[in-house]
Amino acid sequence: MNGSVGKYRICLALLVLVCLSFPAAAQQRRQKPVSQPSASPTPRTEASESRANLIAKTKAYRESLEVVQKLQKREEERLTGLVAMRRDLLDAGIIAKREVDETQTQLDAATQQLSETSRQIGEADELVNAVE
Repeated sequence: MNGSVGKYRICLALLVLVCLSFPAAAQQRRQKPVSQPSASPTPRTEASESRANLIAKTKAYRESLEVVQKLQKREEERLTGLVAMRRDLLDAGIIAKREVDETQTQLDAATQQLSETSRQIGEADELVNAVE
């Protein structure tokens, strides 16, 4: 059940992305193109274009997640070092245990965020593989 909820969330997120990428087109007055009956797009062509657009948007989303992931890794590394330093200060009797606990809580939250971002990258990869 957890996997189906994840796939549902991915599809919903991508649907929102696709819908948000065309808001102005719905509000503009369109002129009817002068075209020949054979030049009109077929459903197969439209589906191929839609699939290609979905793949491109998903890859762009994944790339943005990779940037976020790098920043989150740096933050996790920084907090890991800070926790170690504060534990040493606690052992030396310079700071209170509360300060170590607060920093550890921040590290735990950063680790959770990094894990969530990694999960989202995996979901984006799954979507691209399913569509291709």
